[in-house]
Amino acid sequence: MVVTEAFVEKILKEAVTKLDSRLSAFSVSQTATKNQLSAEIASQFNQLKSEIVKLKSEIEEKDTIIAALQSTLDVQIKATDSTNQRLLELEVRDRRLNLILHGLTKEKHGETLQVNFVEVMKNNLGLEDSPKITRLFRIKQRFDNVSVRASNSTKKAAPPVMFSCLNEWEVQTVLKSVGKLKGSGMQICTDLPPELNARRNLLLAKAKEIRESKSFAFVRLKPNGSSLKLEVRNASNDQWIAYNDVAVS
Repeated sequence: MVVTEAFVEKILKEAVTKLDSRLSAFSVSQTATKNQLSAEIASQFNQLKSEIVKLKSEIEEKDTIIAALQSTLDVQIKATDSTNQRLLELEVRDRRLNLILHGLTKEKHGETLQVNFVEVMKNNLGLEDSPKITRLFRIKQRFDNVSVRASNSTKKAAPPVMFSCLNEWEVQTVLKSVGKLKGSGMQICTDLPPELNARRNLLLAKAKEIRESKSFAFVRLKPNGSSLKLEVRNASNDQWIAYNDVAVS
């Protein structure tokens, strides 16, 4: 068979036509795939965007709920603090006439607490007239707000003695003389709630510092609502002044 130039050209044209057809089909297929992928990506993006918007809305709703709960909690905390403050004030008021005597030895046979108490007031505190009291008894359990050890540590300390004075003047009369108990193994202190014990100890240390510096002739620790305060004066007939209100050089 003779292969002519025309025959070769015909064969090449047919091959090119088939190739073009295949390329066109491939291009159409690629375009369709590309469009499909684009559509899927767009769909997933929109779905994700929708979920983000939903989550953001839920978060904002939860933030609003949390803010409302926090506001309610703050109100409850303030109300509780206010109630606790009023209860503490009432407790301090109820105890303001109470004093506690530590270190008084247990009554021996034939002795009475009343007689021993009067002897301490007269012989140790120098009070010729024993303070007028409304009740007197030994406390059966250890008090949390004061810890006083007897001078003889080998003996079990006797329970402290609680006594309630008739009025504030009687309380101050006793407290003015408690310094005379130094070295006797006895101590008299006010009846305070445990919450005020730490502040009491701090103020007592400050009172000692004031006495040692001789800045003022008289210093006393006085209940102040639900707290305590230090008062000072230079003469027995001067008015008591809160220590924090005094300019000390």
